[in-house]
Amino acid sequence: DIAILDVIDPMNILYRLAGTGIAERMGEDPTGNNLIEMTAPDTRAMVSKILYLIVSHPVGAIATYENVYSTGKRSVVESLYLPLQKAEGQSDRIVSVHSREKTVTYEDEQAHSTVAAKILELKWIDLGAGIPDEIPA
Repeated sequence: DIAILDVIDPMNILYRLAGTGIAERMGEDPTGNNLIEMTAPDTRAMVSKILYLIVSHPVGAIATYENVYSTGKRSVVESLYLPLQKAEGQSDRIVSVHSREKTVTYEDEQAHSTVAAKILELKWIDLGAGIPDEIPA
């Protein structure tokens, strides 16, 4: 599953494109939606910092986290995030590839899916500019 994110600023990170696998799991196509608003309140600040660091540092990342889908299914997801070179007049972009690992449990159905309900692990990937000094909290 592939997504492209437009990074406008740390609190406005929009799905420019979401693959069909992502849309199917989420129960809706998130294209055009703000990923930060779809993120669990407890992890929102951390996710915002991580994604903004990916384009501002620049650095790659592999993240393992749990999503809760609208069906109530809570699944572990592993994702690779890489910054794209910024073209003139465009916002910063991130390309991401996602692999659903396993179903953890089932919860009550909800109106919309929640991204990064729990962050399990983050690994930085040095792309030539080093890695950030710390993992955002």
